[in-house]
Amino acid sequence: MDWRVADLNLSIIPTPELEANAQQACARMVRCVSMKPPKDASRVSFMETDVGCATVLIAQHLTRPEGEKPLLDLHSYQRCVSILRSAVKLALYRPVHASNVPLMPYDGCEVLYGRAGLLYALLLLRSSMTVETCSDGSLTGDIKTLISFDTLRKVVDDVVERGTMGAEATRPPDVAPTAWSPLMWSWHHKLYLGAAHGVGKSMSPIALDLFI
Repeated sequence: MDWRVADLNLSIIPTPELEANAQQACARMVRCVSMKPPKDASRVSFMETDVGCATVLIAQHLTRPEGEKPLLDLHSYQRCVSILRSAVKLALYRPVHASNVPLMPYDGCEVLYGRAGLLYALLLLRSSMTVETCSDGSLTGDIKTLISFDTLRKVVDDVVERGTMGAEATRPPDVAPTAWSPLMWSWHHKLYLGAAHGVGKSMSPIALDLFI
Protein backbone atom coordinates (compact mmCIF):
# COMPACT_ATOMS: atom_id res chain seq x y z
CA MET A 1 0.00 0.00 0.00
CA ASP A 2 1.26 3.49 -0.86
CA TRP A 3 1.52 6.04 1.94
CA ARG A 4 0.29 9.16 0.24
CA VAL A 5 0.48 12.83 1.18
CA ALA A 6 -3.12 13.02 -0.07
CA ASP A 7 -4.14 10.70 2.79
CA LEU A 8 -2.97 13.04 5.55
CA ASN A 9 -6.09 15.25 5.41
CA LEU A 10 -4.44 18.33 6.93
CA SER A 11 -7.14 20.95 7.48
CA ILE A 12 -6.80 24.69 6.89
CA ILE A 13 -6.10 25.90 10.44
CA PRO A 14 -4.07 28.68 12.13
CA THR A 15 -0.32 28.55 11.52
CA PRO A 16 0.85 27.33 14.98
CA GLU A 17 -1.68 24.50 14.93
CA LEU A 18 -0.83 23.69 11.33
CA GLU A 19 2.85 23.40 12.26
CA ALA A 20 2.03 21.06 15.13
CA ASN A 21 -0.28 19.05 12.89
CA ALA A 22 2.46 18.82 10.26
CA GLN A 23 4.87 17.49 12.87
CA GLN A 24 2.31 14.84 13.82
CA ALA A 25 1.92 13.95 10.15
CA CYS A 26 5.69 13.52 9.83
CA ALA A 27 5.64 11.30 12.91
CA ARG A 28 2.96 9.18 11.24
CA MET A 29 5.10 8.84 8.15
CA VAL A 30 8.08 7.80 10.29
CA ARG A 31 6.05 4.81 11.37
CA CYS A 32 5.27 3.93 7.77
CA VAL A 33 8.30 1.69 7.37
CA SER A 34 6.72 -0.04 4.37
CA MET A 35 7.42 2.84 1.97
CA LYS A 36 8.40 1.45 -1.42
CA PRO A 37 9.63 2.94 -4.68
CA PRO A 38 7.04 3.32 -7.45
CA LYS A 39 6.73 0.60 -10.07
CA ASP A 40 4.85 2.48 -12.79
CA ALA A 41 6.38 5.44 -14.65
CA SER A 42 2.97 7.09 -14.84
CA ARG A 43 2.60 6.83 -11.03
CA VAL A 44 5.59 8.71 -9.63
CA SER A 45 3.91 11.82 -8.20
CA PHE A 46 4.19 13.71 -4.94
CA MET A 47 0.51 13.38 -4.05
CA GLU A 48 -0.36 9.78 -4.85
CA THR A 49 2.76 7.65 -4.20
CA ASP A 50 5.40 7.08 -1.54
CA VAL A 51 7.45 9.75 -3.33
CA GLY A 52 5.42 12.36 -1.44
CA CYS A 53 6.09 10.97 2.04
CA ALA A 54 9.77 10.46 1.24
CA THR A 55 9.99 14.07 0.01
CA VAL A 56 8.25 15.51 3.08
CA LEU A 57 10.49 13.56 5.47
CA ILE A 58 13.66 14.71 3.71
CA ALA A 59 12.41 18.32 3.53
CA GLN A 60 11.56 18.24 7.24
CA HIS A 61 15.05 16.93 7.94
CA LEU A 62 16.67 19.68 5.88
CA THR A 63 14.64 22.51 7.42
CA ARG A 64 14.54 21.38 11.05
CA PRO A 65 15.89 23.89 13.61
CA GLU A 66 19.56 23.56 14.50
CA GLY A 67 20.02 21.11 17.36
CA GLU A 68 16.64 19.42 16.87
CA LYS A 69 16.84 15.63 16.89
CA PRO A 70 16.17 14.03 13.47
CA LEU A 71 12.96 12.02 13.16
CA LEU A 72 14.79 9.19 11.39
CA ASP A 73 18.22 7.61 11.42
CA LEU A 74 20.57 8.14 8.48
CA HIS A 75 19.73 4.76 6.94
CA SER A 76 16.02 5.62 6.84
CA TYR A 77 16.69 8.98 5.19
CA GLN A 78 18.88 7.24 2.65
CA ARG A 79 15.94 4.94 1.97
CA CYS A 80 13.80 8.01 1.26
CA VAL A 81 16.45 9.32 -1.14
CA SER A 82 16.56 5.91 -2.81
CA ILE A 83 12.79 6.04 -3.41
CA LEU A 84 13.14 9.41 -5.15
CA ARG A 85 16.13 8.23 -7.17
CA SER A 86 14.18 5.17 -8.32
CA ALA A 87 11.22 7.37 -9.26
CA VAL A 88 13.40 9.62 -11.43
CA LYS A 89 15.01 6.63 -13.14
CA LEU A 90 11.61 5.06 -13.78
CA ALA A 91 10.08 8.28 -15.08
CA LEU A 92 12.91 8.76 -17.59
CA TYR A 93 13.03 5.14 -18.74
CA ARG A 94 12.01 4.65 -22.35
CA PRO A 95 11.21 1.11 -23.46
CA VAL A 96 12.19 0.37 -27.03
CA HIS A 97 9.79 -1.06 -29.58
CA ALA A 98 10.78 -3.97 -31.80
CA SER A 99 11.63 -1.48 -34.54
CA ASN A 100 14.15 0.16 -32.18
CA VAL A 101 11.94 3.23 -31.90
CA PRO A 102 11.54 4.42 -28.27
CA LEU A 103 7.99 4.23 -27.00
CA MET A 104 6.92 7.65 -25.74
CA PRO A 105 3.40 7.54 -24.32
CA TYR A 106 2.01 11.00 -23.59
CA ASP A 107 -0.14 9.67 -20.75
CA GLY A 108 1.09 9.82 -17.15
CA CYS A 109 2.61 13.29 -17.16
CA GLU A 110 0.16 15.31 -15.06
CA VAL A 111 0.62 16.47 -11.47
CA LEU A 112 -1.74 14.23 -9.51
CA TYR A 113 -0.20 10.93 -10.60
CA GLY A 114 2.56 11.46 -13.12
CA ARG A 115 5.88 13.00 -14.03
CA ALA A 116 4.90 16.62 -13.40
CA GLY A 117 4.07 15.53 -9.83
CA LEU A 118 7.58 14.11 -9.50
CA LEU A 119 9.01 17.39 -10.78
CA TYR A 120 7.04 19.18 -8.06
CA ALA A 121 8.61 16.90 -5.42
CA LEU A 122 12.12 17.64 -6.69
CA LEU A 123 11.43 21.39 -6.74
CA LEU A 124 10.11 21.21 -3.18
CA LEU A 125 13.36 19.59 -2.07
CA ARG A 126 15.36 22.16 -4.01
CA SER A 127 13.57 24.97 -2.21
CA SER A 128 14.39 23.27 1.14
CA MET A 129 18.14 23.19 0.49
CA THR A 130 20.38 25.97 1.77
CA VAL A 131 24.16 26.28 1.91
CA GLU A 132 24.31 24.41 5.22
CA THR A 133 21.09 22.50 5.79
CA CYS A 134 22.28 19.11 6.91
CA SER A 135 25.27 17.74 8.76
CA ASP A 136 24.98 14.32 7.10
CA GLY A 137 27.43 14.87 4.27
CA SER A 138 26.62 11.76 2.26
CA LEU A 139 22.88 12.40 2.49
CA THR A 140 23.24 16.02 1.41
CA GLY A 141 25.36 14.96 -1.55
CA ASP A 142 22.73 12.47 -2.71
CA ILE A 143 19.99 15.09 -2.44
CA LYS A 144 22.03 17.64 -4.38
CA THR A 145 22.35 15.14 -7.22
CA LEU A 146 18.59 14.58 -7.21
CA ILE A 147 17.77 18.29 -7.34
CA SER A 148 20.60 19.30 -9.64
CA PHE A 149 19.87 21.36 -12.73
CA ASP A 150 20.84 18.36 -14.85
CA THR A 151 18.24 16.09 -13.21
CA LEU A 152 15.50 18.73 -13.33
CA ARG A 153 16.31 19.46 -16.96
CA LYS A 154 15.99 15.78 -17.87
CA VAL A 155 12.58 15.50 -16.22
CA VAL A 156 11.34 18.73 -17.81
CA ASP A 157 12.67 17.74 -21.24
CA ASP A 158 11.01 14.34 -20.95
CA VAL A 159 7.62 15.83 -20.05
CA VAL A 160 7.85 18.44 -22.83
CA GLU A 161 8.94 15.88 -25.41
CA ARG A 162 5.99 13.66 -24.52
CA GLY A 163 3.71 16.69 -24.79
CA THR A 164 5.09 17.50 -28.24
CA MET A 165 4.50 13.94 -29.40
CA GLY A 166 1.03 14.03 -27.85
CA ALA A 167 0.18 17.19 -29.78
CA GLU A 168 1.31 15.62 -33.04
CA ALA A 169 -0.58 12.38 -32.36
CA THR A 170 -3.86 14.05 -31.42
CA ARG A 171 -4.03 16.89 -33.96
CA PRO A 172 -6.87 16.28 -36.41
CA PRO A 173 -5.64 16.00 -40.00
CA ASP A 174 -7.71 19.00 -41.11
CA VAL A 175 -6.27 21.28 -38.39
CA ALA A 176 -3.08 23.25 -39.02
CA PRO A 177 -0.24 22.86 -36.48
CA THR A 178 -0.48 26.57 -35.68
CA ALA A 179 -4.15 26.12 -34.74
CA TRP A 180 -3.46 23.24 -32.35
CA SER A 181 -1.78 23.20 -28.95
CA PRO A 182 1.99 22.67 -29.30
CA LEU A 183 1.87 20.47 -26.17
CA MET A 184 -0.77 17.89 -25.32
CA TRP A 185 -0.87 15.19 -22.69
CA SER A 186 -3.60 12.73 -21.84
CA TRP A 187 -4.99 11.55 -18.52
CA HIS A 188 -6.57 8.11 -18.45
CA HIS A 189 -6.20 8.18 -22.24
CA LYS A 190 -8.40 11.27 -22.60
CA LEU A 191 -7.39 14.84 -23.47
CA TYR A 192 -7.84 17.67 -20.96
CA LEU A 193 -6.88 21.33 -21.10
CA GLY A 194 -7.69 22.46 -17.56
CA ALA A 195 -5.79 23.00 -14.34
CA ALA A 196 -6.72 19.71 -12.66
CA HIS A 197 -5.42 17.00 -14.98
CA GLY A 198 -4.91 18.80 -18.25
CA VAL A 199 -2.27 20.81 -20.04
CA GLY A 200 -2.54 23.65 -17.53
CA LYS A 201 -1.63 21.46 -14.55
CA SER A 202 1.15 19.64 -16.38
CA MET A 203 2.69 22.98 -17.29
CA SER A 204 2.58 24.52 -13.80
CA PRO A 205 5.60 22.65 -12.31
CA ILE A 206 7.54 23.28 -15.51
CA ALA A 207 6.83 27.01 -15.19
CA LEU A 208 7.78 26.86 -11.50
CA ASP A 209 11.08 25.25 -12.46
CA LEU A 210 12.01 28.44 -14.31
CA PHE A 211 11.94 30.44 -11.06
CA ILE A 212 13.72 28.05 -8.64
